[in-house]
Amino acid sequence: MPVPSNNFLKAVEITLAFEGGETVTEDPRDPGGLTRWGISQRSHPGLDIRHLSRAAALSIYHAEYWEKINAESLPYPVALCAFDTAVNCGCAFALGCLKVTAGLPDNERALKILELRQQKYNNLVRKNLKLLAFTNGWTARLFSLMMKLLKGN
Repeated sequence: MPVPSNNFLKAVEITLAFEGGETVTEDPRDPGGLTRWGISQRSHPGLDIRHLSRAAALSIYHAEYWEKINAESLPYPVALCAFDTAVNCGCAFALGCLKVTAGLPDNERALKILELRQQKYNNLVRKNLKLLAFTNGWTARLFSLMMKLLKGN
C-alpha cells in the first residue's frame, strides 16, 4: 500500500468505528457473513477473516475503496462521505453519487451523498423487510457523518 494520506487515515478511522473495529461478527441477517474490521468473508473468501490484521484491513480499504473511487482527488468532506458510502453501499453506488452531485459546493455535495444513501436504504428495506433490523444502525451512521460535516471534522 502506498503511504496513506492524512485524509485516508482520518476517513478510515471513522469508517472502522462504524464497521465494528476488530470485533469478529457473524450475524445471520448480514449477507456478508463472518466479518472483522468491516471486511467480510463473502467479499474475501480466501482470507482468514477471524485473524485479519488491522494493517491488512487498511490495505484492503485503501485499494478496494479509496483508490477505486479516486477519493484522494476529492476535498475531505466529500472524500469521507464517498468513501464511507463505497464501503457500506459499494463503489459503483458511491461513484454514481459523486457523478450526480458534481458541481455542488463541497459540504452540500457531501450532505447530498448522505441523502442519496438514505434513499438507497429505504429502497432496500422496501424490497426486503428483513433488512429493517439494520435501519437504526444505518440512520445513526448517517447522522454521525452529518454531524462530523457540520462540525468540520
